[in-house]
Amino acid sequence: MSLFVILFYILLLAVVLDGRVHYVLILYYLILGLLTFSVFAKDKHASKHGLWRVPENTLHILSLLGGWTGGVVGQKILRHKTHKQPFKTLFTITIFINILLLSLLLFFTSNHLDS
Repeated sequence: MSLFVILFYILLLAVVLDGRVHYVLILYYLILGLLTFSVFAKDKHASKHGLWRVPENTLHILSLLGGWTGGVVGQKILRHKTHKQPFKTLFTITIFINILLLSLLLFFTSNHLDS
């Protein structure tokens, strides 16, 4: 698994334990990550067997919404979408945008949760 993904989840857990955001945020990222990984796996299977492929825009939207962790793991484990340069560039941009939006959320919700 990617060290970057592990570090992301550790930092997210620390923010949750600090009371900055609700634990549902971790569940959100985990579920979307698993969904994105499964879509990467479906697309990999389709590419090997000449079946209908998942549109790249779908993979980018899932990544932008927070499923990038599953995409990164999918690229590593499945060796899928690792060489196609336009995809790699856009995928990296979606990761940065998602982390930027999460950072802004954390910055503007600086008061701790009470429950």
